[in-house]
Amino acid sequence: MPSALTKITKTIQIPKKRNSSLRRRNFFADFGVESGLADMEKQKELVFITVIGQDRKGVVASISGYLFGKDVNIVDINQRIMTDGYFVMSMAVDAKDATVSMTDMSRELDQVGRDLGMQVQVQHENVFRMMHRI
Repeated sequence: MPSALTKITKTIQIPKKRNSSLRRRNFFADFGVESGLADMEKQKELVFITVIGQDRKGVVASISGYLFGKDVNIVDINQRIMTDGYFVMSMAVDAKDATVSMTDMSRELDQVGRDLGMQVQVQHENVFRMMHRI
């Protein structure tokens, strides 16, 4: 799953000068940061968190507050309240600097979820990488 940063740095089409044909180029190439962005993405340790349950106040605050307390950075977040009142949130977080192990984070977020009446699932990016190798 490409991050938002990867999506932004993908090649874009811009018009050539003096005619309407298009040429492809990297958006950040003119700024000399093209290779730096790729290196920055490789250094992340992505973890995917999914939260599902009956909508209520404080869900985002509780989950993000826990992550903040463990030095986990939120890279991407998406949330939605379905028509039947169910709250669904997915997060991609960078756990590279986390002060907690993956096992403990999963267990502790599960408890935060139970306290909220929600189900929380935590999966390391390696799960998805291995699925694509099979």
